[in-house]
Amino acid sequence: MQVARTWDAETQKVTDFNAHPEYSPVLEYAMWSSERSPFDPMETSIHQWYSTLAQNDERTGATMLKDFPLAGSPPVMTHLFDLPDRGIITAIKGGLETVLKRSHVSATIEAEAMGGEQEICFARVSGPGCGQRNLESRSITGKA
Repeated sequence: MQVARTWDAETQKVTDFNAHPEYSPVLEYAMWSSERSPFDPMETSIHQWYSTLAQNDERTGATMLKDFPLAGSPPVMTHLFDLPDRGIITAIKGGLETVLKRSHVSATIEAEAMGGEQEICFARVSGPGCGQRNLESRSITGKA
């Protein structure tokens, strides 16, 4: 399985990596949510697209502060990174329903996400020191 499309809940933009691959914040959040040394085909694909499309690869300067599972079965994985120019970011990945529940998105965004073909969901926390609960839901789909 590899990245086929991404959907940005905030902008409603769909990026089709088979037709017109381009960098997007969703791809970046997916990369931060993935393992640093990916081993499964989806995460490997995410890192390959990020390497190809990102103008500034921030992975080398990033420090992983912590990774841990949140409740759920399977659990939502959480990664905290310190980026030199951006501060601390938190990225999570997991099943669509679980990430949406943890992200506290609007009913409209939840309905749009659940009506699509999303298989894996990513979210990020924004705000000073990640202290705010301003979460944005991001989704990604894959093809075998």
